[in-house]
Amino acid sequence: MLFVGDDWAEDHHDVEIQDEAGRRLGKARLERAAQNAERKSAGKDWKDSGLVFTTGIGTPIEPRNLNRHFERLLDRAGLRRIRFHDLRHSCATLLYEQGVPIEKIQDILGHSSPTITKLILRRGHPAVPAVVGRQA
Repeated sequence: MLFVGDDWAEDHHDVEIQDEAGRRLGKARLERAAQNAERKSAGKDWKDSGLVFTTGIGTPIEPRNLNRHFERLLDRAGLRRIRFHDLRHSCATLLYEQGVPIEKIQDILGHSSPTITKLILRRGHPAVPAVVGRQA
């Protein structure tokens, strides 16, 4: 879960945001506005959890509900089913293919070392092992 506040900000390193990420940030702000509308609509039933993504009344999203919703989105888009967690691996691969240094990818994903990030990139992506050793 991602909590917003001073504690989270102090524990993480700043990560450079590329142009596309900046556009995504604008979408995140729209999501935050939608959450504020849900908060107002829920009134006294709203549970202020400090979470970025919540149910319509502010409580944490149950993992199984998230997975079911994600599966429906994949089906509707005509895509093969993957685990929600696999999006992290896809993110790592896409960042690497765009030339983002391993250390930055490590920061973004919150890995404790670049070695873990390299292992993720090697797993399940046959084209990556030959180039993972490149210098950042």
